[in-house]
Amino acid sequence: CAMLEQSLHAWGLQPRCATDAQQALDMLREAVAQGQPYPLALLDIQLRDIDGIALARIIKADPLLTPTRLVLMSVFGQCDDHAWEAGIALHLHKPVRQSALYDVLLAAMGKARTPVPATPAEVQPNPLQGRVLLVEDEPINRRVVQAMLNRLGLQTDCASNGQLALAAIAQHHYD
Repeated sequence: CAMLEQSLHAWGLQPRCATDAQQALDMLREAVAQGQPYPLALLDIQLRDIDGIALARIIKADPLLTPTRLVLMSVFGQCDDHAWEAGIALHLHKPVRQSALYDVLLAAMGKARTPVPATPAEVQPNPLQGRVLLVEDEPINRRVVQAMLNRLGLQTDCASNGQLALAAIAQHHYD
């Protein structure tokens, strides 16, 4: 929550973090009662008391909270059609990258730089993008991890030791 909160503050927003679903519901309802409803809620799929999809269902069942757009944060592959059925508008993969968070915020406000899937029919596999440097001295481990990273859509360079890694960093930018 701290990293998200820091990013949101840096962009001029006033986020509030809840430690569990009940606190989140209380905060959402209090904001509505004060005439300042939250336009957006970021829900983690793994909460202390219930999962984020169940919380989304509770929020969308409350007529006062229905207008709140919901974003689900989950580990790659955890989001399924049940999330969309529960009223999840957008999805973020954890760990959340600042650029992805920014894009989702823009999309939630109707100002997306790129289209963001909003329904299961529009959901496409969301491979990661970027270039990474893998530093591993064991050749078999290097091949296995590189294959896994490539399947995720990452361009991967390898170095077998720290000296080669430093040389690679001097020549290329890595995400």
